[in-house]
Amino acid sequence: MGDSPRSRSITIVNDDPSRLILVTESVVKRLKGSAGQAKAKEVEEPIHSISSGPDITSRKSDTLTSREEELLEIEGYWMERLQSMEDKHTRINHLAERDFERSLADYERKFGSATVAPPKCHLNIKEILECYKKNPNQTLKCNKEIKAFSECLDGLYVQDCR
Repeated sequence: MGDSPRSRSITIVNDDPSRLILVTESVVKRLKGSAGQAKAKEVEEPIHSISSGPDITSRKSDTLTSREEELLEIEGYWMERLQSMEDKHTRINHLAERDFERSLADYERKFGSATVAPPKCHLNIKEILECYKKNPNQTLKCNKEIKAFSECLDGLYVQDCR
């Protein structure tokens, strides 16, 4: 376990081409397998540099402008897509409105226009409420109004059954 030689593998993935990786001489020697070790007191200066682009300053400005252009293209794409979806929904809405108008016209042709009838026994309800307001603690005094309301409802039931 302790005496067996170890094999190390280092993989560096540089996703950003504008970044620069600096490597010292001792790291290069160790990567090549050289036995040279760096002294602890010695200050290591970067000797070898690995770059993925020509000049980092011009690369940064190129990258920023290209990213801005890319973002503008993406924004334009989504704006066009949003506009096309809005147009599609507007067309669907017009079709739905037209179908509703046709259905309403068909209904009116078959059954006539819909008229709103006043609520039946509405006056009886008003009379009961007024009586309750006049006699808040004596509800039995409103028996006459309740009987009239009940007769009105019975009359409606008899009419519906015919």
